[in-house]
Amino acid sequence: MRLLLLPSALIPFAAAASYTCPPLGPVLPAARASSAHPAVQRALATFLASLEEETAGFATSAVSIGVKSALEDEPLLDFHYTPPRRDARGAQAVDQDTVYRLASVSKVFTVLAALQRDDVVRWDDPVTKFLPVLKGAAGGLDGLEVEWDEVTVEAVAVHVSGIGADMMMDRGQYEGDWEALGLPPLEKKPACGGFLGQRPCAMEDFIEVFKNRRPPVYPAYQTPVYSNTGIAIVGLVVEAATGKPFDQVLQELILDPAGMSSTTYPHPPEDLSTLFIPENDTIWNWDLGVFAPAGGMYSTTRDMLRFGDAILRHRLLSPAKTRRWLKPSTFTSAPGEFVGKPWEGIFSANLTGGRPVEMYAKSGDIFAYHAGLALLPEYGLTVSVLAAGPEISAVVPAYYKWKLWALLPGLVRALDEAAWEEAASRVAGRFEDAETGSAVTLRIDDGWGVRVEDWVVRGFEVVPNLGRYSHTGLNKTGMEPNPNVTARAYPTGLKSGDGKTEAWRAVFDYFTPEQREAIDREAFHANASCLSWGTVDRVTYGYKALDHFEFVYGDDGRVEKVVPVAFGVELKRVEEEGEGGARDDWGRSEEL
Repeated sequence: MRLLLLPSALIPFAAAASYTCPPLGPVLPAARASSAHPAVQRALATFLASLEEETAGFATSAVSIGVKSALEDEPLLDFHYTPPRRDARGAQAVDQDTVYRLASVSKVFTVLAALQRDDVVRWDDPVTKFLPVLKGAAGGLDGLEVEWDEVTVEAVAVHVSGIGADMMMDRGQYEGDWEALGLPPLEKKPACGGFLGQRPCAMEDFIEVFKNRRPPVYPAYQTPVYSNTGIAIVGLVVEAATGKPFDQVLQELILDPAGMSSTTYPHPPEDLSTLFIPENDTIWNWDLGVFAPAGGMYSTTRDMLRFGDAILRHRLLSPAKTRRWLKPSTFTSAPGEFVGKPWEGIFSANLTGGRPVEMYAKSGDIFAYHAGLALLPEYGLTVSVLAAGPEISAVVPAYYKWKLWALLPGLVRALDEAAWEEAASRVAGRFEDAETGSAVTLRIDDGWGVRVEDWVVRGFEVVPNLGRYSHTGLNKTGMEPNPNVTARAYPTGLKSGDGKTEAWRAVFDYFTPEQREAIDREAFHANASCLSWGTVDRVTYGYKALDHFEFVYGDDGRVEKVVPVAFGVELKRVEEEGEGGARDDWGRSEEL
């Protein structure tokens, strides 16, 4: 095996190519009015045309899809399809206020309620603290039963409790020639389920089955197994901790603050003319009983987009708690997928041509009803997919996934293009301080973030001489500048109270293409040369990092001043005659 050796003076600055390895998260501020950008309009028009063509063949299925940016008041897309045949009891015209069953999308609300009441519900509390009736086993073999004291609120919320997945659809409670399929006769048949004529399961049924009869799937925290039971327990924990019925908790903590006036739990709206019911459907009002926290909500496109906005605008949790919520908790065996609280997440570089983007989503399916909610925090984007009917049910693996696959690649690239063009006019430019002989050029090119060029402070050129800022490079006046070093700046999300000053961080790229290739070729995992997360804020002077910039915006929305914090200078925008400081050669011109 060949070893890649860098001069010791350069090691603090060793980072992957900034094109392929920016810090995780936004690389530019999101465009403030992306709906007006031609690329975004084209992407949405293409998706809309495919929806219209697809749904034209639906005889009995309704579809509602909404897309919204948290930075704008109106949806980017609002599509609804009313099938020619639908049940006379329900909605006859499908629109933004038509109600659908959410099924398992309800789980997001349940876990959010627990997070909101972290004053009485701690993530590492065992569920037996709130449900002491689960303590103790029914007897039998140690290690082959649920160790309930080891099952925490976190474990049930993120599907790693190891407990059984469900009890609503146990085959033994339904008519069928099960013995002909090799199954033995049951001495004690399941007594509840909520479907096909069976009564809903009550708390007593749940305790009896999961304490005495239902073995675990795995030990707690070993591997994720999707579990309706786990989220039902979260709902029971919230009720026990707050002393309030779960529907009251939802109303007070989520539905009212988010303005979700048409959302109901655990029953459908009283006015059935607002509820879409597929032709001759019998499950529109099935009661899920104790499992309602896992799938008992009803909502509209308007309300779901409001919910996404409320999350992304931090109206339901503080900014820090929202960011903690929107993080992976564990991983599945499918590369690129993760499990959150209780998100079904995607971590993929395919949307952006190489840069990883996180999507936090939740699907829901209950017979003819299908729903999906997806958030892309980096873009402030919410996607709601609500649908019902037999044509939708025939889609595998899930209708909402196919719609996200069709929508997001084109839309995300268009949003990136809108952000690039806005950054070219608002951020890019030349900034100088003639008194100290300091200057920097910010350029938008074909890479991620903002290219930092011609950075001179008090007459000293910074980027080619980065090695001089290391302990081992100190006072090495004979060290030759490295013209291949590049620097790119990225927004951190840190802003002043008035929003006019933003903190950005630079990533310095010191690897040559050959060095990156050598690292990635030898490593047993992808992108081993991507080291940016370990290089930020590493070199400081007076406890201020050399990679720390502050961008100060003027009243016109453009950056008017750049402050390299560690260097103690303020660089003001140099206005170019006739260009207002946004010269073509500072901005990105080519198509994505």
